[in-house]
Amino acid sequence: MFKNNVQKRIIGVDIDERSIKIVEIGQDITNYLIKDIPLTETNPEASIIEILKEFFKPLKGSKYSVFTCISGAGTTIRRITTPKMSTKELKEAISWEAKKSIPYPIDSVVIDYMIADKTVENSVEKYQIIFAAVKKDILARYVSIFYSAGIQLSGITCIPFALFAAASKYAAAKDDSIAAIIAFGEKSTFINMFRNNVLLFTREITVGSRDIRQEDILNTISQDNLSSFIKRLTNEIIRSLDYFKEEFHVQNIEKAILTGNVHELKDFDVFLSNITGVKIEILKVADSPRLTLAAGIALNQSDKINFYKTKRKVDITAAPIPLSLSKKAAIGVVSFVIAITFATNVALDRLQKKYYEEQIKKKILAQDMITSAENAQALNEIRNQTIKLTYILKNLSSLLPSNAWLTNVTFSYKDKKIVADGTAPDTKTISDTIKAIEKSSAFKNAMLIQGIKSGAENTKELLFKINMDII
Repeated sequence: MFKNNVQKRIIGVDIDERSIKIVEIGQDITNYLIKDIPLTETNPEASIIEILKEFFKPLKGSKYSVFTCISGAGTTIRRITTPKMSTKELKEAISWEAKKSIPYPIDSVVIDYMIADKTVENSVEKYQIIFAAVKKDILARYVSIFYSAGIQLSGITCIPFALFAAASKYAAAKDDSIAAIIAFGEKSTFINMFRNNVLLFTREITVGSRDIRQEDILNTISQDNLSSFIKRLTNEIIRSLDYFKEEFHVQNIEKAILTGNVHELKDFDVFLSNITGVKIEILKVADSPRLTLAAGIALNQSDKINFYKTKRKVDITAAPIPLSLSKKAAIGVVSFVIAITFATNVALDRLQKKYYEEQIKKKILAQDMITSAENAQALNEIRNQTIKLTYILKNLSSLLPSNAWLTNVTFSYKDKKIVADGTAPDTKTISDTIKAIEKSSAFKNAMLIQGIKSGAENTKELLFKINMDII
């Protein structure tokens, strides 16, 4: 039961498709709840609202702050490097970068960012930026769930930062040896790589608890007893670790944290450790790995990334909902008010853009001039080797199966690397694409670095990202 006191309570709420986990943080864990939604429940969202109401009922009259997180389709996390600039200029630069990397109209998302690190290269100060984006309709849905339960949110963050907060407090090792945090969720598994407390890499693998349950895998996992889902999960984890080591020049990953719904993967930590050679620690909070994310949400308090800052919050007292309205109508009213708030912010941002556009262009142009000699040398080398971009694009396009499409191709002239983004109807088509690239005389070392479900409604389309070298 709750104890009444004047201290403000901090509460983290982790909601997925079929469960809700709640943790209250004081000096330590003071209250927690794990509640699964029956598979027979036809309206799990309504059940979650009722669970929230019941849990927060004893808190009536108390001071508390509630935080949650968003993940999955409709969310994007990216790292970029920019020259040092003012906050207003930085927001514009991030907006431009977001337009290139987010597969949705920029006006349909909410973006927040953090300066992860500050460096100096060639006497030029630079910012290492992490920015995250979420679709507004998804954000509105989360807010409406809490509003329907009578709860005012204080912040909404992303999974990687909440997991790191939990690992920093509860993991056995609290030094830089913690490089990987792997969270096994209901629909997806999240791999997050950190170094010196900075997020360097995050990836979502679309294998989760529900896939494991479909094959009824509750027995001990071993090399001789692997389902297709376990094979895929293991291979994708190994690929992610290898990519991280190569991309960020890391020789060894000494330790990885495994948490989430690991109770459904008996002895997976031992199996994964034997396969990768990485020491695996199962992270538990209140003796349960399922509570890790909720505890991390409370500890993090949306400190790094917050999609629901004060300027974006809906004043729920300003638009009371009549009691005669149904729950669906209530949610609709909340979503409408949120949409109006976001639209106002977008209009203000557009006015600011006209003033700052030229300044930022000049600053970025100046930065480009500093590296022009290096770029010229790289381009000259490419010309000397008679590598033609038109030939590369034509060759790459010819390798694609008829039902796969390229949406973006990024070239690294200096490193002779290509990153190809595209869409495919299923994992087999992506696999066929990689095999075709490997057999090509123009490319080598093809590797899938991202494969996620599209955020578009009424489609099973997958978004993929393939890294390869130019021969």
